[in-house]
Amino acid sequence: MAKVFRGWIKIPAEEMPNYIQTLVEREEEFQPLRRQLKQLNGEFKVFLGRYFTPKTVRKHSRVINLFIDFLEWHTDVTKIEEIPRDMANRYFQKWYQSENGDLQESELEITIKKFFWFLDEKKRITNEAVGKSFKR
Repeated sequence: MAKVFRGWIKIPAEEMPNYIQTLVEREEEFQPLRRQLKQLNGEFKVFLGRYFTPKTVRKHSRVINLFIDFLEWHTDVTKIEEIPRDMANRYFQKWYQSENGDLQESELEITIKKFFWFLDEKKRITNEAVGKSFKR
């Protein structure tokens, strides 16, 4: 199961090269998913542009870009299907609030819900765990 990494860590100076190497490896490991999600976010923007104002489209796209960053630097996922619902909902919302705090949790939930709906309905990329968490 995918993990979320939280909290502060202390790294002794002599371990810093190993830590930096680990970050480089994580970045390389995540690149295929980052490229895929960035492309999908671009398509998501075009889709939203048919129904919403440019301001709203930018807001949703910005949240998804930050969600991509969150997945890269605070999780170990490498595929969309690996993202558990808590990661897309609770953990991302807490992280977002600690980093930015300019949107309410309900706004973040709506963006993530729209994005995963778009992936499922328009792109046929299904993440059942996240999708089910939004169905009421």
